[in-house]
Amino acid sequence: METIVDQSYGVVPLQKQEGQWKVFLIHQYGSRGDLFWTFPKGHQEEGETPAEAALRELYEETGLSLLHLYEEKLYEHSYTYVHEDVQIDKTASYFAGEVSGGQWRVQEDEVHEAGWFSFEEARKLLTFDAAKDILDAVEHDCCA
Repeated sequence: METIVDQSYGVVPLQKQEGQWKVFLIHQYGSRGDLFWTFPKGHQEEGETPAEAALRELYEETGLSLLHLYEEKLYEHSYTYVHEDVQIDKTASYFAGEVSGGQWRVQEDEVHEAGWFSFEEARKLLTFDAAKDILDAVEHDCCA
């Protein structure tokens, strides 16, 4: 079986609303036709740094812009899956970032729905345990 190594970069978008930290999640269409709750992310384009790729993907998928990107720490998870008889070894790397303004829109061909959620609500929505672990680490590092 052919194996492909895949790397993506994204942002865990944060915003303080009425004294409480919120996180922005997207309900994304998967390559296998499924839907899953996650953080905005995507592939790096030629010449982009990981941070530049993460910021571009955040804006493309959500219309959100960042006030501050916490570049000192990268939150990563790796997993493997099979799609069309190809094994994909995927690593998703995320920066935490504070968003300026709350206006957003979704990239309709990639995102079904999205929104701001408390950390507790987000933990219940996130589809994958690895994303929940990243959320916990970001909450501890950035919002405690």
